[in-house]
Amino acid sequence: TSGNTGVFIDRELARTINDTGSRLGSGIEIKTEEPAGQQVATNFLALTSFRSKIRLEQGGPDRIIGYEIQLKKLAAYTETAPPEDDDTDEIKLTILEGSAGMGKSRLIAEVLANHPSYVLVSIDAADKNVVGSSLVTVANQLITILIDDKVVDPKDVKSSAYTTRLVIDGEIVKTGDETADRTPITLNEFASWPHSEQVQFAAKHPQTIADLCGSALEELTFWKAPNTLFVLEDIHHSDRVSLPLLTQLIARYLKNTQGRAVMSMRPEEMYRSTAVENLEKHQPVAKVSVTEGLDLANNESLAHDFAFYSLPEEIRTGRQIGDWFKTLAKVAGKSPWVMLTSETQAEEFF
Repeated sequence: TSGNTGVFIDRELARTINDTGSRLGSGIEIKTEEPAGQQVATNFLALTSFRSKIRLEQGGPDRIIGYEIQLKKLAAYTETAPPEDDDTDEIKLTILEGSAGMGKSRLIAEVLANHPSYVLVSIDAADKNVVGSSLVTVANQLITILIDDKVVDPKDVKSSAYTTRLVIDGEIVKTGDETADRTPITLNEFASWPHSEQVQFAAKHPQTIADLCGSALEELTFWKAPNTLFVLEDIHHSDRVSLPLLTQLIARYLKNTQGRAVMSMRPEEMYRSTAVENLEKHQPVAKVSVTEGLDLANNESLAHDFAFYSLPEEIRTGRQIGDWFKTLAKVAGKSPWVMLTSETQAEEFF
C-alpha cells in the first residue's frame, strides 16, 4: 500500500469481528475507519484500535443445569456470610476449580448477574509463555473498567491531578538507564505505552505493575462499593513471573478492603503451585469444584434439560424436543462446553 502506513484489515473480517454473536466477536473489539489515502485496496479498512473483551457468556442453558449445589455455595461465599453448614466464620476468598469446558465461567456469570458490585479480570491463554504479560493484561483491563464503568472520565485519566493518586510508591527508571531521571509510573503513563513496551517493562519491573494493578483495583472499589467482589478468572494461564504477584494482588485486596474475591483455575495446570499455596495459608479459603463435570452421557434427564434450555425461548416454548440430544450427550460425555458447542445448530432438528 504505497503512500499509506498503518494496520489494515479486510472488510469482511472486520464485519465478522464486529458481529458480537460470532466466535471472534465474542472475544475481540476493534474500531476501524476508511483509509485516508487512495493507495489502499477498497476491500480494506484502517484499524484504529484493538482490545480483548472479558466475556463470560458462552451460550448454553439460560439457567444453571446440574450445578445447583455449586451455585448455591459460590453465591453464599461471595455474599456477607458463608453457608450455614460451614464452620468458617469469615471466608473472603473462594477458589473455583474445574478442568477446561466444565462450566466455571458459567457459574461465575450467574453469580455476577446477581451481585451488586464486582470487578472481573481474566488472564489470556496467550500470556502463559510471555514473562510479565499476565500483569499487563490485568492492568489494561482494570484501566478499561475505570473508564467503561464511568468511575473516571477518559480525560481525567490523562490529568496529573488524577494520576498522582495512582502513582506507585518508589521510583523506577523506565529506560533502564541508571543515569536517567527516576520518575514514578502513573496510570496515564502506562496506558499510553504500546503493548510491546508495556510487556518489556513488566518483565523488568513486575512488582511495579502489580502495585499499579493494586492501586487501580482499590480505586475502583472506593468508587463502586466497599464490598465489591473481585474476580480473577483463569489464573492458570498466568506466566511464571506474574503468577505470584497476582496472588499477592488478591491478598492485598482482601487485606485493604471489605470485599471478597473469587479465583478460578484448572487444578491440573496449577499442580502444587507455591503461589496459590501461600495465598491459602494467610486467610480462610473455600473451594468450589466442577472438576467432575456433568454426566450428560448417562443422565438422560440432565442431558434433556441442558439441551432444552439452551434453545431460544421462542423456539422451545410449547414444544418437545426429539431424541437428538441423546446423541449430543454421548459425544459430550461430561463436558458442558462440548454439549453446547455441538448444539449451536440445534434449531435444524425441529
